[in-house]
Amino acid sequence: MSRVDYREKVYHLLNENKFHELPYNPTNKFIAKMKLTLKTCQEASHLLNPSRQNILPMNPTTPLLYCLPKIHKPNCPVRPIVSFTGSPASKLSHMFSTFLPSCLKFESTFSIKNSLELSSRLVNFAIPSDCVLVSFDVVNLFPSIPPDECLEIVRQLLFEKSGLHTHVILDLCTLLDLVLKQNFFQFENKYYCQVDGLSMGSSISPFLSEAFMSKFLGAPMVN
Repeated sequence: MSRVDYREKVYHLLNENKFHELPYNPTNKFIAKMKLTLKTCQEASHLLNPSRQNILPMNPTTPLLYCLPKIHKPNCPVRPIVSFTGSPASKLSHMFSTFLPSCLKFESTFSIKNSLELSSRLVNFAIPSDCVLVSFDVVNLFPSIPPDECLEIVRQLLFEKSGLHTHVILDLCTLLDLVLKQNFFQFENKYYCQVDGLSMGSSISPFLSEAFMSKFLGAPMVN
């Protein structure tokens, strides 16, 4: 794809979808808020980070947007990816992606790794003669998942399953909300925020999307 076509498709995406241009770079303001939040949620921070490494990266950078072409679709639309590498909440997001599935013993009934796993599951599955096997796809999954509802789902699961003290659970939710608030990024010399949905570059987005879909489909989310 030529650079001209790439830029045109990216700006079309930014103008048509759930993004809003910002008049300034919000990174420094977010860093200040993150430092204050980590200071007030120390017990939860230590639970997420038992090795006591620095949660805030040295010289954190603004998340960057890049897009991948969907070559299998007409007119080759692009898929937005926000690179969290080196961003303020990158380490915290990764810590949550490890801590929450382990703490909650989360296992999604509806997830498969790839087509090979699907075929192995279906090989001995008898489909009744009066039934038809169908599949459903969520269009733009991560941008379609409401962050506030994800936060509430995690809050409920922590109270039901974690055995942690109330103040620790509330602080964990405060830190998770902070990760979700890093919804801004840079493209070329402009800054944008994602109005709704989960970022497609955050380590915690896959877990939150699976938790939301399990809740949406009415499946048990823990063993």
